[in-house]
Amino acid sequence: MSNKFLLSVFVLLFLISVNGNSQWVKISDDMKGGGAFRSLASIDNNILAGTFLKGVVLSKNSGDNWSNTSLNSGTIWAMAVSGSNVFAGTSSKGEFMGVFVSTNSGSNWTKTALNNHYVYALSGNGTNVYAGTPEGVFFSKDNGITWNESTLKNVCVNSIVMNGSNIYAGTNTGIYISNDNGAIWKLSGLSDQTVWAVAVNGNYIFAGTWHAGVNISTDNGQTWSPTSSGGDYIRSLIINNNVIYAGSEEKGIFSSTDNGSSWTQMSLNDQSVLSFAANGNSIYAGTSMGIYIYTIK
Repeated sequence: MSNKFLLSVFVLLFLISVNGNSQWVKISDDMKGGGAFRSLASIDNNILAGTFLKGVVLSKNSGDNWSNTSLNSGTIWAMAVSGSNVFAGTSSKGEFMGVFVSTNSGSNWTKTALNNHYVYALSGNGTNVYAGTPEGVFFSKDNGITWNESTLKNVCVNSIVMNGSNIYAGTNTGIYISNDNGAIWKLSGLSDQTVWAVAVNGNYIFAGTWHAGVNISTDNGQTWSPTSSGGDYIRSLIINNNVIYAGSEEKGIFSSTDNGSSWTQMSLNDQSVLSFAANGNSIYAGTSMGIYIYTIK
């Protein structure tokens, strides 16, 4: 085997490696102490990042520059866009506890009536908003003005996703499903896992678990199967253009283009990926070390 051939192979592998590792580009520092970005959201081309102890920060130019918002303290565990509103859920005590709402793309925030619970998950559609707390699910039908406790109680809710009239809640004891906008809940077939993230793509439901990687259901949660995801501990999920991105604990980002049949480890291999957001062809990842962007060519 010639030295020229070996050199060509080496160069090719090097370029593949460089390109693979450079796909995700860091666009923020640690925000001077707020570096664990537990939640992200995108609205009107603004990118919002929920920080550890520093509230919500805002970028109006795809992450080149960041500024504080009026919600400038507290740990932001969850954010959700519903219509023209953005909701933020905190795990802080006192005046920065509960759910906050912004009606101007994240610049200014107002505390809602759900102000005495830690909030780990949010999902919205129209005027309906659902909040996952350590005590179960609360819901609002008027854009967060009033809140009620649902029948899903006494369970810690880590993630919540709406898909039409179906709602999926990832908890410390599996996934609960409501088929009637949250009136009645039942435990799905995935009942023995801590679920940190849920995502839906057509008839496919994906659950990011703490010990068993990404699980999949094709029958609305009655039965579940593990996928071949490389990470056993999954923190976050997002689906964009039928590609699934899974954020793992200390193993970076995995992607799948075939609904979870196979996975590719993309980048950030030593980082915990806590959150995702999408804006057009750009995917944003919030990690324990900053925010990264991946632009789909």
